[in-house]
Amino acid sequence: GMFVAKGPGLKKNQKIFGTSMLDITPTILEYFGLPVGEDMDGLVMKDIFTKSKESSVIPSWEYVEGSFGMHDKIIRGDVLSEQSAMEQLIELGYVDRPDANIEKAILQTKCDIQFNLGRVFMGKREYDQAEKIFVDLLKEDAKLEPILIDLIQLMLIKKEYVRASEYLNQLRKLNPKAIKRTKLLEAKILIGRGEPDQAKRILGEASRRTVMIGPVHYELGKLLMVTGDFNTALTHFKKAVESNNDHAKYQHALASCYLRLNLVEEALDHALTSIELVRYFPDAHFTLGQILEALGELEQAKNAFATAEKLQPKSVRAKIARENIEMADPELSSNDSFTSEHKEIIVVSGLPRSGTSMMMQMLNAADMPILTDGLRKEDVDNPKGYFEYEKIKSLHKSNDWLEEAEGKVMKVISQLLKHLPPNYRYKVIFMTRDINEVVASQSVMLKNNNRRPKDGVKKAFEDELERLEVWNNKEPGVELLRVPYSETIENPTLQAERVAKFLDMDLDVIKMATTVDGNLYRNRVFKTESN
Repeated sequence: GMFVAKGPGLKKNQKIFGTSMLDITPTILEYFGLPVGEDMDGLVMKDIFTKSKESSVIPSWEYVEGSFGMHDKIIRGDVLSEQSAMEQLIELGYVDRPDANIEKAILQTKCDIQFNLGRVFMGKREYDQAEKIFVDLLKEDAKLEPILIDLIQLMLIKKEYVRASEYLNQLRKLNPKAIKRTKLLEAKILIGRGEPDQAKRILGEASRRTVMIGPVHYELGKLLMVTGDFNTALTHFKKAVESNNDHAKYQHALASCYLRLNLVEEALDHALTSIELVRYFPDAHFTLGQILEALGELEQAKNAFATAEKLQPKSVRAKIARENIEMADPELSSNDSFTSEHKEIIVVSGLPRSGTSMMMQMLNAADMPILTDGLRKEDVDNPKGYFEYEKIKSLHKSNDWLEEAEGKVMKVISQLLKHLPPNYRYKVIFMTRDINEVVASQSVMLKNNNRRPKDGVKKAFEDELERLEVWNNKEPGVELLRVPYSETIENPTLQAERVAKFLDMDLDVIKMATTVDGNLYRNRVFKTESN
């Protein structure tokens, strides 16, 4: 859409960013000196006025007596219900069917009204309501292409990638010419479905064309951020910004990428630019807080996190980040410190065959509550048990069961850590082991199960450990302790004491240490010293 404003008291020759249809009514009320309803979903566009002032508010305009310039309800009626009633009278034979062109115009008007209503629900983030409207419109003889595009976007938001793919195929069948210009949507679906290589190929092809050059580079950069290739991602984000310097999301992506590369000063510039472009941008305020925290500007960082928290109250990451600063510097603490509705979750993690089961055994010996279903029995590879929970294997698909883990210990392989939702606090005990030993141990385990080891896993595991660093630095609700496998075998009591201190618990470290069996260290890499 397009927004234009002209009149006394308004700025001239300025670009306005981050507006929504829902902001129009509050802004008009503000312009005419009338109070804004607290029940309104939109915000006053303060940036268009030459002089800023505090908005006056009332609970709602619904309860204010007087005329609002609307027709009486009896006269006004309901366009859609009247059309349905007319259709029924036609079918019963009481009224002749109108001219085809008139009928088509009435139907299109009905569909347009509903389509706009669906768009409003999308703006309010009431996605189920919007979806119902769009699905109903598909049954009408309406303009299907924009409806299908919005349904695809909705499915992407809801992470229903199979349905998104179905709607995309329906769109391309309806209009084969849409295949080229829906490559970006296809790539987003592929990323969501866990097919990054295929998505990268499609985005790479699209980036060589001039059509939608900014969005393509932006999506390609986001994909590369997920895979940990920050340097290449930076190149694509720069190209996106070059294509549109006034795009707040591009500026924010560039700031996030610079931050991951520890180029904090560069990150600061682009984070501030993104916020200047769009005031209501909670993610940008959160990133700004991370940058300021890295620069040691704790009070300003706290304010940035507080702003992100205010703009997006349901997001817990900003609340946790603010609380972390207040805990680090009591002088900055406030009376409204965040108290999580959830209990802390203890996570034992690491690459498979890095000693995670051994650590679970140690914590179990200390009478820690373990989240396990016992479905995977002990075997020759893990004679003391796996302590696994089946649902954790699908953490990348669903995490709605996670409340079962509150106040307990659960085992999560390193590849799934990034799928832990940010609305909990986690203490992660991460087992480390020589990568060659990990690969060797996995190979033995595969052979014991009549399977062949895969090529290239060592490099993949090394990359995974690098991505772990980024995840750990990015998530404010995560505390992480690295426990070396070989040192635990050699001195289990010392490592048990480290774990007890990290968890801030009075654990029986002797009991924990006695569970460690050095005879199970079977894939050892011996290193020789050279003179």
